Amino acid sequence: VPTAKKFATINPDYEFGRREFAAFTEEIKKLVPDAEILYEAWPKPGEKDFTAFITAIMAKKPDAVHSSLFGGDLVAFTKQAAPYEFFKTPFIALYDLPVLLALGPDAPEGTFGFGRGCFFMDPNPKMIEFVEKYRKARGAYPDSWAVQAYDGVYLLKAAVEKAKTAETEAVIKAMEGISLDSLRGKFMIRPLDHMGSVPCYQGTIAKDPAYPFKIWKDITRVPGDQVWRSEESVREVWKKTGVVR
Repeated sequence: VPTAKKFATINPDYEFGRREFAAFTEEIKKLVPDAEILYEAWPKPGEKDFTAFITAIMAKKPDAVHSSLFGGDLVAFTKQAAPYEFFKTPFIALYDLPVLLALGPDAPEGTFGFGRGCFFMDPNPKMIEFVEKYRKARGAYPDSWAVQAYDGVYLLKAAVEKAKTAETEAVIKAMEGISLDSLRGKFMIRPLDHMGSVPCYQGTIAKDPAYPFKIWKDITRVPGDQVWRSEESVREVWKKTGVVR
């Protein structure tokens, strides 16, 4: 939402949600220097009734709402927010495959999703082949967890083959700087901190006649090395927190 300046957030009240909020506010201030966070909602994990949070956010009339709710919490929030016409305001959250399947026809079209890369986010030839094999074996479509697990196993395989041993320290060393032609395209493991340059994705919830559930359209693929911390920044954080490598 290029014109948005006034934001509200709703995040689960534990470490993950707090870190997501901190990262969002840090980045949005860089992109929109005069951005305002009008309201912070902090439901506990497993919250059953989101009514108070929904009405409080709407009362502030933000230009957009950012969330790191996921799984069952996001399903419950979405179903409870829809009758209030909440999704007339731009909203983004972790609308990955399990959430879309759980919501079925209630998935709010036009709402933004972000995720780690289930099958419809990156339909390249390698992914398409994987989906066909997965559906034949499992009778279902693979979600992001299946994609990440597949890539993780083949990353480990490549490192073991490079090290010519399965000994832990040798495999770790071999993995530093290694590249993998994965289901999500080619990525590498940065030697400094063992971060993978795997992409993340953003899209808009929409119907697709090819599937019995809603997926995304207008998908943006963001390579990991475009958004991860610089090595200098990593070293600064390590110094402040006493990490020695």
